[in-house]
Amino acid sequence: MNKVDQAVLTFDDGYFCSQAILTAFSEDLGIDKKSALKISSAFGGGVARTGDICGAVTGALMVLGLKFASDDGNNPKEKENITAVAKKFLDEFKERNNSLMCKELLDCDLNTQEGRTTFKELNLRSTHCSKYIRDCAELIEKFYIEQK
Repeated sequence: MNKVDQAVLTFDDGYFCSQAILTAFSEDLGIDKKSALKISSAFGGGVARTGDICGAVTGALMVLGLKFASDDGNNPKEKENITAVAKKFLDEFKERNNSLMCKELLDCDLNTQEGRTTFKELNLRSTHCSKYIRDCAELIEKFYIEQK
C-alpha cells in the first residue's frame, strides 16, 4: 500500500489527521508507529481542535522536518533549506485548497459544540478531511522525489 492510501486508511480508522500523516511516513523516518501517534496526537482539528492550521498540514510539516532538516538545528544554511521546503509545501497546499486553517477548510469551528455537530452531520471527515490528508501525503511524496 502506498503512503497516500496508508494515511487515508489510518484516518478512516479514527485517528486524527496529524496522526494519519506522520504515521504513514514514520517508519521511513526511523520512528515507530506508537511514538508517531503520540507525537502527533495534539494537532488534530487545527491544533487541539482550535481550528487553526490544519492537522494534516501540521503532520506533513513534521514529516518534512524529520526528512529534510539537518541534525545540526542551528546551521543557518540548513535552516534556510527546511524553511524553503516547508514554505513551498504550504504554498502548494494552499493553492490546492485556498487555506491552511482548519475552520476555513471545513467552514465550521471544531472548538464549539455547534461546529462539531456540523462536522458530524455533514460528514466532513469523509468529504473534506480525507482530501486534505491525501493532498498532504501526495505533496510529501512529490517533495521526496524533488529533493533527491
